[in-house]
Amino acid sequence: MSLIHSTRPCLRSIAAAVLGLSLLVPGCGGGTKARAGAEAPQSAAAAPGSVEEAARAVLEQYRQAHEVRSLDALAPLYLDAPELVRVWQGERTGSWGAIRGQFAVLFSSAEDIKLRVDQAAVLVLGRDGAAVIADVSRTVDSGATSVRVDGVLTLVLRRQEDPDGPDGTGRWVIVSEHFSHPPSPR
Repeated sequence: MSLIHSTRPCLRSIAAAVLGLSLLVPGCGGGTKARAGAEAPQSAAAAPGSVEEAARAVLEQYRQAHEVRSLDALAPLYLDAPELVRVWQGERTGSWGAIRGQFAVLFSSAEDIKLRVDQAAVLVLGRDGAAVIADVSRTVDSGATSVRVDGVLTLVLRRQEDPDGPDGTGRWVIVSEHFSHPPSPR
């Protein structure tokens, strides 16, 4: 059974590339060695299905937060640490404060935002990591004009320890976000 759920070859290729890069990202399943003879404890939260469900839930919360234009709804979805990075069409932004500022400008200039997600693929990167790759279409209506942007969104997620969380298993946060437009037809 493939952990990459997509009928589109380009999304499978992107997911495979993210898997390769994940081996370099601490906390995403790469770069750690288990003690000889030791097995990692398995819990319901560590099962691949649970990781995939959690990743899809973050994507849905991301979509909803855009549509209601809420910084308060987006904030808990992002890692609030220096290693957070967002790349939007080639422009790199680090730190939640700077990213929050970008969203504040977008949300304040919009009367309505629609974010359509299609062909979402989840790549499970161990019990504490996942990558979500999806085709997205974001339409921002300012009241005077409406601008639609289509492209591919990649979210890299990590489970953060949160003993006060609802089930004690931690919460999932975005550690990296990347968006790019499809190439222009030639």
